[in-house]
Amino acid sequence: MERVDGEPIRCNIHCVVCSTSNQQAHAFDVARMLRHAGYRVVLEHIAGKSPQSLRRVLEEGTRLGAQMTVLVGGSDVSSDEVSIIAASPRPAQRTVKIKELPNLLRH
Repeated sequence: MERVDGEPIRCNIHCVVCSTSNQQAHAFDVARMLRHAGYRVVLEHIAGKSPQSLRRVLEEGTRLGAQMTVLVGGSDVSSDEVSIIAASPRPAQRTVKIKELPNLLRH
């Protein structure tokens, strides 16, 4: 990754959509819906369900300047819902309907 004055270059994407291996097709559909709505999206894969795996994805989202990280196929989440973690100093996870995602992002 290139650097300017010691700072990493940010891509200023809108969100990172991630999932485990068994939910990749569903995550692809969520990412495609957001891209069709005009948002810049990066699709990631979580290697396992450990907290360290999720932390790596969150760090990548921060590095890329993402507004939020979207977790597809989390535990206790129905197929029409996703968990989101907004980029903030104190990130909190919450569950939303997939169709509500475009309303939560800023262009």
